[in-house]
Amino acid sequence: MYLFFLLFLSCQSVPDQNSQDSKTVVLNRISVLPAYPETLAVCGIPLPIEDQEVKDRFEREFYTTLHNENMNLQTVKAGNTLIPVLKKMLVENGLPEDLIYLAIAESNLRFVSSPAGATGLWQLMEFVARGEELRINYWVDERNHIEKSTKAAIALVKRLKKKYNDWNLVFAAYNVGEGNIDDNIKFQHVRKFFDLYLNEETSRYIFRIYAAKAIFEKPERWGLPAYEFKSPEFETVKVTGPVENLAKFALEKGVSYRDLRLINPWMKRRGLPDGKYEIALPKDRDAGKYDLSGYSYTKLKAVDNYAASSVDHTVKDGETLLSIALQYDVLVDELKKWNNLKTEMLMNGQKLKIVLK
Repeated sequence: MYLFFLLFLSCQSVPDQNSQDSKTVVLNRISVLPAYPETLAVCGIPLPIEDQEVKDRFEREFYTTLHNENMNLQTVKAGNTLIPVLKKMLVENGLPEDLIYLAIAESNLRFVSSPAGATGLWQLMEFVARGEELRINYWVDERNHIEKSTKAAIALVKRLKKKYNDWNLVFAAYNVGEGNIDDNIKFQHVRKFFDLYLNEETSRYIFRIYAAKAIFEKPERWGLPAYEFKSPEFETVKVTGPVENLAKFALEKGVSYRDLRLINPWMKRRGLPDGKYEIALPKDRDAGKYDLSGYSYTKLKAVDNYAASSVDHTVKDGETLLSIALQYDVLVDELKKWNNLKTEMLMNGQKLKIVLK
């Protein structure tokens, strides 16, 4: 009886769809949605907003993006330091500044990895990055190097622009791959993005780029902080490896290990192997800031065979996945993935693979 009473009350609270009150509620809800710019263009290509289907698809991405307030705030803050660097590189290479919104649509200006394996600000896949001679191995992932990854993305975008001569097709191919776009162009016999029927992810992706420009061109329009652009005050130090202890290296240069890793997100481990590296450091650092006289950290396990693709570790009595992970400066989850382990139980004498590349 009580449940019936609640249901009765809830039914009574729903206004008649044909009543004036009902229409007022709907109109009030719609009226709070901010109006987006009537004219939208990315890289000089206008969005055909007069097409109702295009308008509906854009609005979906615009309002979905706009309402993610926490993410948007972080994007603006990251843009304060990253956008000046990216814009400078794009302009120097004769590309439109609007390609910044490609990076925002890809990563929200974060050094992240996707489930598909794309990594960095520009979300480069490994085979693309290696094709542009970026280093990706146990020690480093240069897809997280600001300048080097941007150069790689610029090279890819230039090649795609030369091939398609249409920025929206460039964006689509960047998202889903040239093979997919080439096949659909041939099958559907059209060469304009808005005439193509593509998978939902790629179709939404182009509209996310337009939405990113509408929002992040002038974020203060939408209640976000205005940009306070600042050029990072860094200098590049050329280093020849190996560097066995990056924490000690950082302290000797007058910077904490934490700051070293934040400034150089391409670093993956606590050291660097043989090779030549360009490491960014703050210009205002104080080389005498840290007293190293009491520093006594001893590296537990040196991986000497840098040329190998992997090394084997033989489990000793008392060792755990965590203790082994610490020896090689890897994650427990990495060990489990490399060795197809379902649990953390180990046996004395068991062989574990440590992947170096």
